[in-house]
Amino acid sequence: MSAALDGVTPIGVVYSLTFPGLQPAFHVKARVDWKKVYDHFSERTHMDFLFYESDIQKSIDKLVEDKVIQLDVTVEGVGAEAMDAEREAAMTTIRQMIFDKFFEATLKPVTAAGTGTASDVVETLTKLARNAFTLGCGYSYQRKEVTVEELRTLDIDFSARKAAERTIYPQAHVFNLLSGSGLTKDKLVTIVTPDDVYKVLPFEIMSAAAWDPDGIAGITVDLEYKDGTNGATHSKSVFLNKTKDRVTYRDWMDRTSGSVFRYKYEVVFQDGAIPGPKPKVNSGPAWREAVGTVLVVNPRELYDAVQLEVMAVPDFPFNRWPAVQAVLRYRADDGSFEHFEDGVLTSAKKSFSTAFRVDKRVGGRREVRLSYVGATGEKVDTPWMPMEQDQWVVDDPHPDKLTVRAIVAGNRANIANLLVDLDYTDPVAHIHESGSLEFTKENMGSALSWSVNLADPAKRRYKYRMTLVTTNGEFVQTGWIGTDAPSLPVGEVYVRRLTVEIATGELGPGVEAVEVAVAYHDNAHAVHDEQTFRLGPKSSSEWQVELQDASKRSYSVTTTWIREDGFNPKAGPTTTSETYLLIPGSPPH
Repeated sequence: MSAALDGVTPIGVVYSLTFPGLQPAFHVKARVDWKKVYDHFSERTHMDFLFYESDIQKSIDKLVEDKVIQLDVTVEGVGAEAMDAEREAAMTTIRQMIFDKFFEATLKPVTAAGTGTASDVVETLTKLARNAFTLGCGYSYQRKEVTVEELRTLDIDFSARKAAERTIYPQAHVFNLLSGSGLTKDKLVTIVTPDDVYKVLPFEIMSAAAWDPDGIAGITVDLEYKDGTNGATHSKSVFLNKTKDRVTYRDWMDRTSGSVFRYKYEVVFQDGAIPGPKPKVNSGPAWREAVGTVLVVNPRELYDAVQLEVMAVPDFPFNRWPAVQAVLRYRADDGSFEHFEDGVLTSAKKSFSTAFRVDKRVGGRREVRLSYVGATGEKVDTPWMPMEQDQWVVDDPHPDKLTVRAIVAGNRANIANLLVDLDYTDPVAHIHESGSLEFTKENMGSALSWSVNLADPAKRRYKYRMTLVTTNGEFVQTGWIGTDAPSLPVGEVYVRRLTVEIATGELGPGVEAVEVAVAYHDNAHAVHDEQTFRLGPKSSSEWQVELQDASKRSYSVTTTWIREDGFNPKAGPTTTSETYLLIPGSPPH
């Protein structure tokens, strides 16, 4: 280097030189003969003839083609430098002038109440149309009468320039480049002592964030280290985002004091992006200690990113079930966060997904519910089903075979054995099938299945009973529970819970709604729960009771039909243990 600076050794240098300047972008000249334009539209028919948006746009294009509107466009830039949007705006101005001069909207500016005006609505429609956007909604216009004085030839001249930046890469020998510049070897070369070597060594802070998938707006990182010489604390704060996800500092951390530093950070999420329990999360008030010269921050150590998907099996019969609504639900165990999202599966869209964030170390329940809409008008609704995996596969709700998949959900630590007895009866077809599924410590993480061949695919209701043996020897058994769900959640939490779905179909003549009062009483364990549900046509509600005695599952039901004439007949109370109540639309005679 020293010889090169003295001109003895030729060392070449390539450097970049960036400079700004004005770049011509475009030049548009337009000449419009208003009289010929007016005559063109006048030839159409009389004054009150309606002109539709698409017709006006086509006529303007025809006038340009016939040279009644003469356009001379010179583009001097390339790509963005040509200012494509601005050039198109200049072309659109001519269309605006034609709309303003010759046409008015036929839509009357009257409010929905029939009084006052809503001129802003008409103005909005007019602007949309004259800006060359065809709305396709049938908006129409009437031609205006124009005086001769207004039919003059109009000349328009648009031109624009845009600031541009250019970079060139000159080459030279070091000696020739620096000759006459006043720079010396002492100014260019710095000899670094071992004690000051940290001043030229980098300290990097970077992020492994999933910016878009997790909806992260930015990350603030606080850093500290203690000077080994004087005991002073040196600190720095860094803000990272998607466009600046790493920062390098020199002359900050004194390596003679070692490579130990500490940090903490906070992650801020975008508004309206991925749902989550909090708008921001942090690593906590305590400092984290680290060693080295590179810090990589991974926000997902503070939260879990969840993506759930519902998809139809490849051969799903969409000809029989044209639409399937899927509702995904997540509820945190501590009640801090709930997330709902629904989608519709069709032959054109066979999957649906949702994404959200959850707090680390906070448990929650992921559930799915399906509503099948049949081609004949039939509707099949499933209860809420636990979603143990990230994907749920939708199958035909009425195949020729009933297959029940049982899944152990919830906390499994207290389960030694879990037996699920199943029973299916179709007295018309003389079918009676029963079976059992046994879960042990070895297979508790897997789903077990039980199948029955059906004579009538519409008859899918079966009953089941759960018997639980806990790790401390407790024996708990439920009564028989009726359901038609193809996926069956089982486990201790379900053994000790009564869940009843109440549903209605079409309501009878004169019936506005149905009120269903349910009541559960276990005097021995002081468990009492009473609720009343008001349902309209084709609606449903869910009632849950946490049980102390899992075998005691009977409750009372009282139904009241709310009529338009004020005469509200009532039935009940009756006692049942059914988990699905289909309420008739009219009272019994």
